[in-house]
Amino acid sequence: MKTLRVTLADIVGPTGTPNSTATVHARYVDTSGRGRDVHLTDGTIVVPVRRVASPDGDPEVFDFDVYANDVAPVREVDYGHLVEVSWTVVAPTGAKSSGVKRVQITDSMASVVQLGLLAQPTPVPPYTGGYALAPDLAAEVATRAAADAALDAALVGKASTAHGHVIADTTGLQAALDGKAATSHTHTASQVSDSTTTGRALLTATDAAAARTTLALGTAATTAATAYATAVQGGKADSALQPTTVTGLLAGNGTTTTGRTITGTADEITVTNGSGASGNPTLSLALTAAKVGALPIPDAGAYYPTDTIDAALQLIGGRERYGTGSPEGVVTADVGTYYNDTAGTNGAWRWQKTSGAGNTGWSVIIGNTGWRTITSWTTGAVVTGQALNSSSWAPTASSAGYIRVCRTVDTVLVAIVGLDRTATTDIPVWSGGYVLPTGYRPFTVTVAPSFHATGNIAMLLGSDGSLGRGTGGLVGVSGSVGGGAALVIRGPVVPGSGWPSSMPGTAYP
Repeated sequence: MKTLRVTLADIVGPTGTPNSTATVHARYVDTSGRGRDVHLTDGTIVVPVRRVASPDGDPEVFDFDVYANDVAPVREVDYGHLVEVSWTVVAPTGAKSSGVKRVQITDSMASVVQLGLLAQPTPVPPYTGGYALAPDLAAEVATRAAADAALDAALVGKASTAHGHVIADTTGLQAALDGKAATSHTHTASQVSDSTTTGRALLTATDAAAARTTLALGTAATTAATAYATAVQGGKADSALQPTTVTGLLAGNGTTTTGRTITGTADEITVTNGSGASGNPTLSLALTAAKVGALPIPDAGAYYPTDTIDAALQLIGGRERYGTGSPEGVVTADVGTYYNDTAGTNGAWRWQKTSGAGNTGWSVIIGNTGWRTITSWTTGAVVTGQALNSSSWAPTASSAGYIRVCRTVDTVLVAIVGLDRTATTDIPVWSGGYVLPTGYRPFTVTVAPSFHATGNIAMLLGSDGSLGRGTGGLVGVSGSVGGGAALVIRGPVVPGSGWPSSMPGTAYP
């Protein structure tokens, strides 16, 4: 076991920002950089993966306990893994920086392994310029003084050819000018408009050359007539549109320039600061339901013969209705319209208008009433629900049983368990002439034979909802119906026939 030590100075360097803080993570990785576990020879696994270290004592020190790459407890097959150290540094200003470094730790290293400097600061390059010494400074001062004296000598006594002004001795000139106001004088047109240098020169050509030589001046600027604006050019400058007089954004068409303002369309695009005078122009969409609905459909196709989203939604909405309870005789719609019962009344969840133009002609397309127990009995022959016709029917001795019904979209199911036929006196199973209600009746008589050692019998489910034994050649003999297993009669229902308006018996389970 080794101690891997990381200090804040390792991360930010000796010249890093003072008072910086760091969060350091250490984990094992293989040479490809994927995290891995360290398996010891005794079968245990060391998993120091992504452990956040808190400073120990000195807030600038982070210590991690790690196994060396070749330490004896580690299996030889796991030799060669690395320890990856990642960090995030937060400066007092809030700025963050991060990095990653991997180090291969061997058993021969010291007990406390110092990770070392992680961020090497860029050194400041040394100064490579020269240095001025005292003798050099003295020589420079003497040179500049000589140049000033030469300039004074070149200017004193020189007259302007055109104006006749004389530059006197500099001391006398200063004395003459002290406290004196500037006097005005007149220049003739030839003195400012001719193309020669005579009317504009303060010094003669010889004097100018001497001055340039003394002051190391460049070539004199040209004074050709073409250096001045023409009358047409001056007129255009006078009539040019000035930015300070424009309200809005400056725009031109190649001939004229004017100010423009960005504007929007009501209820579609809103523009703020359209002129740009009080800030950057901003644009936002007015995505109201009315405007979104008016957006066009790129390719309506044959299924949606319309050209806007709003019209398409209305078309779809016209084909889907929602409500509570049966739509039969209540909801008027076109053929092909769907109706969804949010309550699933009597097990009917989704209807379709299959015929008619009014509020009738609705058929259930998704529905199931679930099993309803009409009659049941205990092993002691205690009957609950609709009474049995005792002259011909009775519960099987010492056997609990029942008669249950269920309606799906196109089928009526009747399940019978533990019922005995005791005589052939009466056909109906139930007493008092009870029959299944509308919605639980097949469109034709359905037969379900039962074969038992105690006697064979055919059970009939009539289109009038009656349940009883067969007649004629299907009478059979007395015996158990269904026995311990369920005898199920499956009766077909005409699609679109009425759905049960009430639920008989009790729900099962």
